[in-house]
Amino acid sequence: MKARMTRRRFLTTGGTGAVATAVIPGENRSLRAARKVELTTGVGPDFEDYATIEAYADGVPVYSLGNIVFLYGVSPEVLPDVVMQYGNTSPRIKIKPRKSWDIKENPFGATMPEPGPRTKWNDCEPALAIHLIDGDPNTIWCSYGSQIPDARPEWIRIDLPEETSVTAVVLVCSQDFAGTERWAAGKLKDRQEFHKWAGKALPNELTIQVSRDTWHWETVYESKNFSGNESGPAEIVAEPTPQDSNQPRFLGSLPGGTIIEFAILITGRNFKRRMDKYVGYAFSLGGLEVWDSKRKNIALISRGAGVTASSTSHLMDHDRITQEILYEPLQYDLGLKYVRVGADTGVYTWNYVERPLSTMKVDPIADQTVSNFHANGINVIMNLDVKAHFLYQGRKVDWKRARVYELNNIYYDFPGWCWDTPEMFEGYLRYVEFMVRHFKDRVAYFEIGNEWAGPSYVYSRTVFTIKKIHPQARIMVGVGRMSQFKGVLEQLIKEASPDDLRLLMPDAVGSHPTTQVDAGLTLDDLKNFYWEENRQAMRDCNALGYKGIYIASEVYSWVMYPPGPRALNPREPRFSSYYGDSEIVRAKYLAQNLVGHAGLNMLAFVCNTYFTASSVGQSLLGVTVPSQTLTGAQPGSAYYTFRTLCTVLEGWKARDFPVNFSGAGPFTVFTFQRGMGEMMVAAAIPGDTTDGIVETASDVTVPEVRAKEAWVIDVLNGTEQKLTFNSDGEGTTFKGMLIKDYPTLIRMTTYAQQAWTCSSRSAAFPGNGR
Repeated sequence: MKARMTRRRFLTTGGTGAVATAVIPGENRSLRAARKVELTTGVGPDFEDYATIEAYADGVPVYSLGNIVFLYGVSPEVLPDVVMQYGNTSPRIKIKPRKSWDIKENPFGATMPEPGPRTKWNDCEPALAIHLIDGDPNTIWCSYGSQIPDARPEWIRIDLPEETSVTAVVLVCSQDFAGTERWAAGKLKDRQEFHKWAGKALPNELTIQVSRDTWHWETVYESKNFSGNESGPAEIVAEPTPQDSNQPRFLGSLPGGTIIEFAILITGRNFKRRMDKYVGYAFSLGGLEVWDSKRKNIALISRGAGVTASSTSHLMDHDRITQEILYEPLQYDLGLKYVRVGADTGVYTWNYVERPLSTMKVDPIADQTVSNFHANGINVIMNLDVKAHFLYQGRKVDWKRARVYELNNIYYDFPGWCWDTPEMFEGYLRYVEFMVRHFKDRVAYFEIGNEWAGPSYVYSRTVFTIKKIHPQARIMVGVGRMSQFKGVLEQLIKEASPDDLRLLMPDAVGSHPTTQVDAGLTLDDLKNFYWEENRQAMRDCNALGYKGIYIASEVYSWVMYPPGPRALNPREPRFSSYYGDSEIVRAKYLAQNLVGHAGLNMLAFVCNTYFTASSVGQSLLGVTVPSQTLTGAQPGSAYYTFRTLCTVLEGWKARDFPVNFSGAGPFTVFTFQRGMGEMMVAAAIPGDTTDGIVETASDVTVPEVRAKEAWVIDVLNGTEQKLTFNSDGEGTTFKGMLIKDYPTLIRMTTYAQQAWTCSSRSAAFPGNGR
């Protein structure tokens, strides 16, 4: 009888490095009964509370999150021809990823895509298609966008309530959407400059089609060189249609050959304007009018018209429904142990919490999200962002109107800083007090601001406010590069009294690196080499009395198709600001980065594990597929690599012990220990990487260590393989290892604990990351 895999057995059987055992048909009834008993006895969470199984591939379930993201239960074979050790015939076993609630400890997290889950009245979608038929030229629709101008056509369909005589279609370009006139006068700060073309971005190519049955369509206008009118309305007179299967088609007695139609389809291609660096090139209008024989607009919702569009831009505000589907479950699936929320924008920021003035309230769904993370084993870092509040400036007082007529993301409407006026700063401190009281039992660290450099009193007074309410609160600060933290500490020590310094000394510091931490550097650049720079920064800061943790709190990477990597089309005009890497190259860089930070006993947070609101290549979900509502995105290689690392690095700590290589190095090397009897070596070829298999053969020797058993982990394919080795009094040697341009992890159990394993990686380790 052929064995069959059930979802529950896949989730609960087997350990790391083993695929779950199969279940013989006939066990289903007892399995369901056992599940019922487990639920009544208080078992942990089940991923199927968040995801459904919609397919099986090679007996492995494929999980669906709202049918917009599909997650393979193990890592796919992205490099199927990989060999990890010459002559090794042991099977390569798929590693079963563990969820956040199953992992006790690892160094990985995410800076979350904001705004997160929220109630409907806290959702701001200023570019919806309904604005095309609301009769207001100062509301807009914008298509999803792309990093190149001709990625795909974008269309608008207007449905009329009855057959109507149509003489013209008018594209209305907005002139004052969300304060464009104020922006043009320098009175509104838009970091993305979206205001420049919002509501007036036209295509180079335009086609208009009409139909009486939405089945047979006829073209009444077509231009390959459409100019339009970006300063106002662009009237397009429709040509008469022939008398074919849709006859009678037009009333010849009316001027211009009036068409009798039910539906109008407007399609644009090859777009002229780049909206901003993330939305890219798009089609954007303030309105769309369809004129009847009396030159009256009938494309109005107030006249019974309807509208559908090919896609909608959410700018940088992920739509509420997608966030409810993805925000928590993806982090649990990855196996993260930290999330960082509230940086820059979103419903945890002051602008959302205090509304109206003097009334503090956390969005109930956002509130519950923090509780869920906390309950499911994830540590929450809450950023108390230091941006100014619009209400203290007399702006956006009517929130229901502001949701429609304003851009409510600080990247598009930057409000300034909380210290701009004394009244503003006192209001900010009241917000801080409220947030700490509300979240103190669920938040691991409170971070003061994100990427800011303001007066030192802002930090000190904020910390004093926090500690007054919650004396045990842990405080986090941020810098661009970790080497800058020394200067922050020196200023703090200089300005604070000894008693104040004990309160003000932070407990965590975050920096914002890219994944390509050592690309292209040679050994001559050692002092600028990222790992050496961080190690020196940690030594310097520890010497100043800092005892907290170090975090790479926003690790950046970039993949974007189109345009794809620049190397694919180097002669093409450079349309995009971001070309990024291929999926495989990004996965390799990410593996190098994450393992390296773990090798320094640092935490590492990927910035935006997903991003569906616009074309942001930081997302680990690969290429987004735009639509009018939900935007589908499927996991890339980096997603699965990250997930594997979260599982295989559970419980490991950086430790200093020697490792020798016979091959032509140098290699980047990090060493780890777990408990009293496990050791691990991570080695990779440093520098730039590329697609495919890049490797160097080398024997690997760990002196004075006798291994019992050993395995090699391929983090890109998510496999573990038992190693052959020689072990004696001199040490343990693994012959014929193939070191890749991404970390090769050699894990071993040992017979005896070595004295030198007590050395922590947070101390100086000159052999690490070489």
